[in-house]
Amino acid sequence: MKKIINFILFQLIAFILGWLLYIAMIQIGIFDFIGVYFYKTILILIITGTILLIAELLCKHFWRCAPFDYKDVIISFVLFMSINMVWLSTVVVSLDRSLSVFVLSYLEQEDRSYSETELNEVFQEVFIEKYEMLDRRFWEQLESGNIKEDENGYQLTKRGKLLVDLFKVVGNTYKVDTRFIEPE
Repeated sequence: MKKIINFILFQLIAFILGWLLYIAMIQIGIFDFIGVYFYKTILILIITGTILLIAELLCKHFWRCAPFDYKDVIISFVLFMSINMVWLSTVVVSLDRSLSVFVLSYLEQEDRSYSETELNEVFQEVFIEKYEMLDRRFWEQLESGNIKEDENGYQLTKRGKLLVDLFKVVGNTYKVDTRFIEPE
């Protein structure tokens, strides 16, 4: 029983310390030169996970009677990376780009009702024009190498084509609304 408690405590403490370091690195903004939020936060996660792994390995190496072993260190690293990656990709990145989050947050600001027409106008005027969300997504794709500029304008790259093909396979497998992956 003591071994299980030590294991849980080690995992919990390691996760919390790693997460605090992760949040601190995001807040400091040392990687703010990376324009795509998702890429920036993945890089920070990889760096943080690596620091956590090295710190745990050093701790185990120099603290011979540590209440954890090397297997616990590997489990800690995998848990830290997995949980944070799932949280990042499903919740945090949605906050950065989601129309649903924008609509809910907009409605929360004022204590009144909006007609569908008013919400469409707000979407166009604020989300698209003022916040330049369409431009932002376009430049993210250019920076990511999914589209490129040529003499006639912009076109999909081979990498972009592979990504679209992957979207279609995943979309069809999970039966998502195909209007976004096969627009008219």
